[in-house]
Amino acid sequence: MAGVQARQIRRGAQIHWMLGLPAIDVGIAAPRRAIGWAAQLFNSLTDGREIALASLSEDFYKLIKSCARKAPTGVNTLRFLQAAHDEGIPWRHVANNVYQFGWGSKARWLDSSFTDETSGISAGLARDKFACAKVLRDAGLPVPRHRQVANEQQAVAAAEKLGYPVVLKPTDLDGGKGVYTGLRSPEAVSKAFSAASSLSERILVEQHVEGHDYRLQVYKGEVIWAMHRRPAYVIGNGTETVEDLIRRANLDRKSRPSDHLAEQARKPITIDDEVRDWLGSQGLTLKSIPLPGQNVRLRGPANINVGGTREAVLDKVHPDNLELASRAASVLRLDLAGIDLLIPDISRPWHETGGAICEVNAQPQLSRHLHRAILPRLVPRRGRIPTIVLIGSVEAHRDIREELVAKTISKNICVGWVDSHDVYIGNKVSRLAGGDAFAGCRALLADPRVDALVLQISELPMKSNGLPIDRVDVAVLLPESPGESRNDRAMANDRWTPEELANQVFTLSGTSNVEQGHFSLGDLPDQLIKLVTKNIPINDDGSRIFE
Repeated sequence: MAGVQARQIRRGAQIHWMLGLPAIDVGIAAPRRAIGWAAQLFNSLTDGREIALASLSEDFYKLIKSCARKAPTGVNTLRFLQAAHDEGIPWRHVANNVYQFGWGSKARWLDSSFTDETSGISAGLARDKFACAKVLRDAGLPVPRHRQVANEQQAVAAAEKLGYPVVLKPTDLDGGKGVYTGLRSPEAVSKAFSAASSLSERILVEQHVEGHDYRLQVYKGEVIWAMHRRPAYVIGNGTETVEDLIRRANLDRKSRPSDHLAEQARKPITIDDEVRDWLGSQGLTLKSIPLPGQNVRLRGPANINVGGTREAVLDKVHPDNLELASRAASVLRLDLAGIDLLIPDISRPWHETGGAICEVNAQPQLSRHLHRAILPRLVPRRGRIPTIVLIGSVEAHRDIREELVAKTISKNICVGWVDSHDVYIGNKVSRLAGGDAFAGCRALLADPRVDALVLQISELPMKSNGLPIDRVDVAVLLPESPGESRNDRAMANDRWTPEELANQVFTLSGTSNVEQGHFSLGDLPDQLIKLVTKNIPINDDGSRIFE
């Protein structure tokens, strides 16, 4: 969306200010509340009134709290929205946590890292670790052996059959919740089962696979990023205790500048029973002093939220391992996925070192720089369709729409047209429930059939709402009908003159580079067709090329 814009307008002795404030939806009150609060404070300061700081702070925090309830949720969503804003990709809220990026036929939907191409069947299979492993195994891909268990006794029996050490985890949870690794005894399995079964009724006991933990992020069959994920650990120096080393590591993480490529952990390492258990398995306690250079593991899962670290390794991944991750996403019919691979050496082929896929995430938390890389591929050409505003009355010029629609239909291009009376999709009138031109325009931008938009306005019923589009490719000031005076008609009805209206269109839309030209009314349909087809590929025979 364009930034905030202000324009001073003089009408006689009065001075008005028109403020264009970007908002994801006209129905969301947060932008108005924020600007209202700021305007009230500004007016108080300019009037010389005393400011009650306590009351001002209270009102400010109330404003923040009310806005937060309507804010987008989830890191992926926020980063995709920021990427869209930075790249000039239009976006709008659809419902719940679903957002539309782009307009009309160029638009796509995202819910976190779910796209509108992500199959519900595929996502369901990936979420079920037992079912996911079966799909991968049937496709000839390496997965650990496992058993699904219903109680503690079954869990211990499964562990003894698979052979220690084992991994125990919920079948249907993501994000490392309830995952316990490196279990080497019946007592450890029983304790892990008790903890994991409080989170889920479906528990999996899995063969332990020796190797490092890697997350390979796949989009459209291509591995676009790879991270080496390490569980929380400290390195001994021969003088400090484990507890002192943890304290030093947490201070270092707090002061370290962010590196979006390396994504080194910034979450602190907390001391709990899991940390004590892992120290015990290495013959250590919190008061032990590790040898210089000794690597002391503190947790099982390589989870960054509990002190794990990550390192970018895409340039080190062997081509066979890249192909393995790509195949896993393809077999599950996932367009975007996180493939978790356990392997001793990522630079060597998995079939030589004994690697295995331990999990597939259909809605992965993306590395922070990937949102900006993925979005332009998901929404090419910034997701924009040609947008044309016709300013003035078309009562006497209805043949313009009919000719434009007829010629674009012959090229398999669907034009959405909205005026003060009707909404057209191609050559069909679309009846909208209780809407005006603003609502009609929004409806067309949300319709995946619409390849281009024409908005005809003879007045500005959107003074409080602004325009439903943040950019206008071309605004056309229609010729007057014979015997008609624009200014007389506008003044008699206390409306904007068409020339004033054109200025407001440019102001509200952020249109800065407007090409001026003159052509006759009879040439208008052909000129509009050129504008509509400018960014739509056309064959030599004039038919549309579908991308």
